[in-house]
Amino acid sequence: MPTFKTESGTVAVPEEFIDNHMIKANGAYVKVYLYALLCASRNESAELSDIAQKLNLLESDVKNAFDYWKGEGLLVYEGDTIILEGAASGGDDRRVSAAQAARIMNEDEELRGMIELAQQFMDKPLSQRDMETLYWMYDGLGLSPAAVIMVLEYCAGKDKKSVSYAEKVAVTWCERGINTIEKIDAFIKDENERANYFYSLRRLFGIADRPLSKKEEEYLRKWNEVFGMNEDMVALAYEACIMQTNKLSFPYMDTILSNWNAKGIHTVAEAEKENERFHPKRAEKSFGVYQDNVDHSELERLMREKYSG
Repeated sequence: MPTFKTESGTVAVPEEFIDNHMIKANGAYVKVYLYALLCASRNESAELSDIAQKLNLLESDVKNAFDYWKGEGLLVYEGDTIILEGAASGGDDRRVSAAQAARIMNEDEELRGMIELAQQFMDKPLSQRDMETLYWMYDGLGLSPAAVIMVLEYCAGKDKKSVSYAEKVAVTWCERGINTIEKIDAFIKDENERANYFYSLRRLFGIADRPLSKKEEEYLRKWNEVFGMNEDMVALAYEACIMQTNKLSFPYMDTILSNWNAKGIHTVAEAEKENERFHPKRAEKSFGVYQDNVDHSELERLMREKYSG
């Protein structure tokens, strides 16, 4: 049975929740969050089934609501406890008060600049709690003011204009050693390159209008990060897949790419050379089908059909 806690000790609704989250959230999720705040103010525990019955919702709706607010950065799980709005997510959480944080930052020119830029990225005036959190990211996590701004800019770019959400990102990055301007810049660059890689291949596969499934994303990560196959190599495997199966098949493409990777083949030229070595008569128009177990009679039939019209 989860226990709810909040730092405020009241049923006051956080300003950030109203300004940035409530207006875009599912109404049932808002009900669950507000009821959780009430439980937290009373230091009460409640089963999901009890909350569902109280709010006239399905238990699955309550679970989905908590998962949603976790994703929004408004709560964290710590064992059987759900901590609402700004709870610590690891690291040294010895914080100065909001008043102390404001005073320190106002007296430091670089920190004042950080606050001004933070307000621009968050697109709203900062609350005292926001000020306290930003100072903790600087003082507690050891991020430079410029690094804090990079975190905020990253979150704003994902339409997550919440200081508490940025805090969770900063904690996660610091736990992974991503804690300097250079490391943050490299991480963002890698993430952008991966996103472009994924989008390019989704367009090639004709599935750009839907997100990848978890398994499909695992395949693309494997081909990109483990095998080091660029888009052209995956495109070659895709052509082979279509020629052999007439449909998109991630496992089939994975077999081809795994075969190439095992042989140290990572460029189109190397793949074409390998194909010509094993099947010289078929090399000119083999469309990247370089597996030893290829049904070449079927491939030739498909090719005749393709070029006869």
